[in-house]
Amino acid sequence: MPVIEALLGRRDGAGEAGFDGTATELLGKLRDICSEAQQRARWLPNTAATAGTHLRRIAPLLDQRGIAVVRDKTPDRNRTRKTKIFCRSPETLKALRARFGWTKEERT
Repeated sequence: MPVIEALLGRRDGAGEAGFDGTATELLGKLRDICSEAQQRARWLPNTAATAGTHLRRIAPLLDQRGIAVVRDKTPDRNRTRKTKIFCRSPETLKALRARFGWTKEERT
């Protein structure tokens, strides 16, 4: 769960709009923001399927913290599974940014 919060709160994370993409893209983004030691840790998923499963399991916990996880399939023939992760309120985003070292002026 902290790595999802980092994804939303860090400067090099998902930004104000949050994350919108496939589990493969999510795993790539998580690996981008994690250190090498964190990438070798057992809690970081090794595959996109595992990342999707973990995200589905922690979605209720993220919801309690003001972070929404919306899963959908594209209407095209491939039916690609997409995930959108975003802060439900500007206050949640500001709190995450404060936690990850943004100055007061940068948070607004």
